[in-house]
Amino acid sequence: NQLEGRLPQHVGKLNKLQELGVEGNQLTELPESVGDLHQLEILRVDNNQLRALPSTIGNLRRLKTLSAHSNQIAELPTSFGFLTGLLTVDLKKNNLHATGNAFLALTSVKYIDLRENKLEVFPTLPENNTCLDQLFLGFNSINQVPEDVVLSAKESLTVLDIRDNKLQHLSDRLPQLYRLKTLDLTNNDLHDLPAGLGYLKYLNHLLVEGNPLRSIRSSIISSGTEPLKKYLRTRGGPPVGVDAMEEEMDEFTFSQRQIVHNDPMNEAPTSEDEYLYRDAAASGSLQLVDMKLHQLPGQLHGAGVYRFGETLLQLNLSKNHLLELPAPIGELTSLHTLIAEQCGLKAIHASIAMIPSLQYLRVRKNSLTTDAIDAMFAAGSRAGVCSYLKELDLRNNLITDVPQKLQFLEVIDTLLLSFNRIQVLDGFSWSSMQKLSVLSISDNRLESLGTVYQAPMLTSLSLENNELRQIPAELALCGSLRALYLIGNPQRGIRAHILSGGTDAILKYLRNRLPPGVLPPTIGQKTPGSFTNTGRLPPSNQSEEAGMHQRETTNSIEPKRLRVDASTSTTKPLGMNPESRPMNVSYESTTPSQLAPEPQPEPAAADSTVKDKVLEELDAKIATLEQQLDDFAITAAKRFALKKDLAMTRSLKIRHLRKVEQKP
Repeated sequence: NQLEGRLPQHVGKLNKLQELGVEGNQLTELPESVGDLHQLEILRVDNNQLRALPSTIGNLRRLKTLSAHSNQIAELPTSFGFLTGLLTVDLKKNNLHATGNAFLALTSVKYIDLRENKLEVFPTLPENNTCLDQLFLGFNSINQVPEDVVLSAKESLTVLDIRDNKLQHLSDRLPQLYRLKTLDLTNNDLHDLPAGLGYLKYLNHLLVEGNPLRSIRSSIISSGTEPLKKYLRTRGGPPVGVDAMEEEMDEFTFSQRQIVHNDPMNEAPTSEDEYLYRDAAASGSLQLVDMKLHQLPGQLHGAGVYRFGETLLQLNLSKNHLLELPAPIGELTSLHTLIAEQCGLKAIHASIAMIPSLQYLRVRKNSLTTDAIDAMFAAGSRAGVCSYLKELDLRNNLITDVPQKLQFLEVIDTLLLSFNRIQVLDGFSWSSMQKLSVLSISDNRLESLGTVYQAPMLTSLSLENNELRQIPAELALCGSLRALYLIGNPQRGIRAHILSGGTDAILKYLRNRLPPGVLPPTIGQKTPGSFTNTGRLPPSNQSEEAGMHQRETTNSIEPKRLRVDASTSTTKPLGMNPESRPMNVSYESTTPSQLAPEPQPEPAAADSTVKDKVLEELDAKIATLEQQLDDFAITAAKRFALKKDLAMTRSLKIRHLRKVEQKP
């Protein structure tokens, strides 16, 4: 019809009316007498020009369906909350800025559509509502999803549409909406997704296109919901306390074990598991993965019957329910590898930092904070691990700043801090980490790098998927840097074609940006008979980190001379203990071309001395690599890298021997 203006007042006299439909007119107002239609169950006023609903609408206690989309409604009347019988509310395409407590008492509502309004705040949902099934909030200006919303709708909500809003972050509790079948997050400002979404068994439509998700490859996003959920499951555990998928097994899990979750006997291994301890006493390696432990077994005490304090070298406690690594682990004084991944850890007892032989500590996918790490290293430089710990894996935790106590780790070689919440690297003394070679801080919230370039031995630095807008030119001063990863940052200074050119191209660009008078490490300060080989192998547990991506570069000594691969060489200087891992090694040779513009011929005797020394260096490197391959604690990825480097080094030796006319 073509009804205009206000609906006639006498419509309120139709006291038996159950359905009123005046959609598709030019109405600007409904009369207050609408509140007298006590039998009304369906009210349709779509596609009009209404600026408000009548204040008496709360009297329609039998109303089940309200459809008022495509109007100009700017706010809801106070009495709206009395419509406790409502099942369907359609208010899309209006001018609502907020809903207040209008829905708070709607305990029976199943469907709410508020799309294409001007909402800036997520609406308050009904309390004690176990019926709300679908909620549509797309095309608004909402910037966050409050946690209390999750708690109020988690038992019923199956469809949540928040597309085309201004969301920048999703609460880790959002996956507690475990009944979700469709979650539409298209076209927001999200940089990451909660890992728990990957465990929602009913979720078959997860839409995330149009978000700056730098931590998730576009190929995964475009592959659909299931590949995306599978990827998210690698980032963390399932939501707690709801019906969700179980965590997937990995290579550390005993596939033959079938442990029932609710069996109280699973609190600690039973007598049938004693063979694990007997074998560990003989081998030095104990695997207690996914044993559903809530406390440390008594057999693990250092002075126990198996005397693990003297014999245990490697301990893996991953995928248990240990909120803390307790003090008895500190009694295992021979331990050199401790793994406790996906345990829900919130604390690590300070006694563990006193283990004098601990070299590898891997505690990724837990709930450790900056304070928890500092508390572990409370003893500072007096902690036993400070002189031995080579690798610390803190990925996928809740760390917000680089723990200050880490600066006391004198020989730390590999520090993995990816997938945390770190924003700045300022305030940390990177120059004190004299042996740090591999540093991964990808997938954080980094905005500043501080003085990380002052780490003197840095060979691999991963900064991918952060919030960096400026890359300091001082990174070019890192003389040992062979791998620098910057993709996934909003910085504009380094062009895409330079990034795609790899580390060498990036460092060359940064050198050109250095202030006048500052010389990059490749210029000057070299004596006439030396070159520096700063490359090294990435340490163990690097299959997921930047160490696996180190590019091979070469240092040119002189035309017609042997070229040594600088990114893979781990040769030690003569006299170095063969059991220690090399960090940064300098060798003596003759390179006059570095000091004079024109290369000068050298005496034959000097050339022979250089060649003999190169042969010694290659032999030493081969011996070192062979010894590292004998370490039972290295990962498969590390072993593959060692074998590859060993083959390349042997090839270099053969070519060198041919040059000096010797037989290999």
